[in-house]
Amino acid sequence: MNMTPAKRGESQLGSTRAERAFLPDVDLYSSDSGLVAVLDMPGVSKDGLEVRFEDGVLTVRGSVQREDPDGARLRWREHEVGSYHRAFEVREEIDVDKVAASYSDGVLTVQLPSVEQKKPRKIPIQDG
Repeated sequence: MNMTPAKRGESQLGSTRAERAFLPDVDLYSSDSGLVAVLDMPGVSKDGLEVRFEDGVLTVRGSVQREDPDGARLRWREHEVGSYHRAFEVREEIDVDKVAASYSDGVLTVQLPSVEQKKPRKIPIQDG
């Protein structure tokens, strides 16, 4: 597999209780057709996600927002608010036009198909 994840652990950015930065858990897979990244991003809405592939780097961002019920006063909070961020250097040649992402039940799946390799071709020799 030719993807290098950032180190595991909580980011130091935005480390206050009110706003935090998280590194989502990720599984990386490779196959003959390319690479797949599966990231856990609970609490993020589809509209709160951003996926980019640029200059050989896959970058994923998402934000978690919590709204208090109307008329209610917060007494205790354990649900974190903040943002997810993860970046991977991809050392394989990726077909950028075919990169695709899907999101369901807090899990983001990013498909990174490899560029089809040109197959060798035998050149016929003509009588001269």
